[in-house]
Amino acid sequence: MKTITETLKIKIFTLALMMFTLISYIPFYIQTYELQQYHVYISMGLKGVCILLFFFILIFEKYNGRDIFIIVCLFLFAIISKNMLFILVGLILISTKEMSERIVVERYFYINLLLILSVLLLYYMGFLPDVELVKHYEKSTGHLRKTLGFINPNTFFVKMIPLIMSYVYLKYENWNFKNTLILIIVIFIGFLVTGSRTGTFANLLLLIYIYCFKCFNNLIFNQIFLRIIFKINFFVLTWITILLAHIDNENNILNIVLSRRPLYWSKFIEEGVFSLLFFFGRKKIEMLAKYPLDNGYLAILIYGGLLSFLFFNHIYMKGITQIIEERKAKIIIIILYISIYSLFEDVLLNILLNFSWIILYKRIGTNTEGEDENDEQ
Repeated sequence: MKTITETLKIKIFTLALMMFTLISYIPFYIQTYELQQYHVYISMGLKGVCILLFFFILIFEKYNGRDIFIIVCLFLFAIISKNMLFILVGLILISTKEMSERIVVERYFYINLLLILSVLLLYYMGFLPDVELVKHYEKSTGHLRKTLGFINPNTFFVKMIPLIMSYVYLKYENWNFKNTLILIIVIFIGFLVTGSRTGTFANLLLLIYIYCFKCFNNLIFNQIFLRIIFKINFFVLTWITILLAHIDNENNILNIVLSRRPLYWSKFIEEGVFSLLFFFGRKKIEMLAKYPLDNGYLAILIYGGLLSFLFFNHIYMKGITQIIEERKAKIIIIILYISIYSLFEDVLLNILLNFSWIILYKRIGTNTEGEDENDEQ
């Protein structure tokens, strides 16, 4: 079979990733214009082109039994849940399995940087409104939360996730005070303007992770207890979600601090999530219109069921085990970062935000280190 050059494959992937990410930004660009009525058609058209681009790459890929199994499983999850994210995960994982890890991360960095700057520019030029100014006014603190053009005040930090993850990945080996200062400025301004506690907490925790590994790298990797914690992180955080969901008193202090998230999680569980549908998954349910499902672990359990949970936990366990053996601190850091963020936002499965699945999948079934020659042991 004929093959396409690596350069052409990277260009096609970059274009497809750019267009898929752009789709998630369309609601920001057309908030106040008549184009809103064409949103569905624009999105469907772009998705169709993106899928064709990914399939063009896949036609020339070499497959093994693992790849075929992954594709079949993800397509089944997508059919059951009616959630296209499962298909997107499969397309991106297989399309990037032979690409340079660093090149893929760089694409995530520049694409997200460009789109975030475009929204901020349009916002400060007056083309995008602060549609949530009144709704998100907090009487207790008198803090007026701004959306910065992202419709919801929390969305700014959510869209920053792949940008921050890729920034840490690319800069970690030479991390210095300037990098820390840049991240602190982003965190400070982001919190000051949007008032997002989740994003602020997750990013401050990220800085702690960075300096812990910088100062105690060998000690951390030599601790058997910590190595085990890294491996079972996915499973543990899922059970933390379920335990927190049982704190269903609306006036409980933990519910108040977490913006009622555990209360909302319990509502989904009460609606029969843990039934036969829990094993096989279910399509997006009507409750989403009433309650936000701000948890990535519960989202996987609901949409894909126990089978999808075991599937993604397997990818995580196999990949993280190899990463620990490679002693790749920067990858552990960004995985811990997205893992904590996924407790409070439904971002775990979204591969446009969470590219750690690409890094994890590259290491399944291999005993070799990643190809990034700049990695620090």
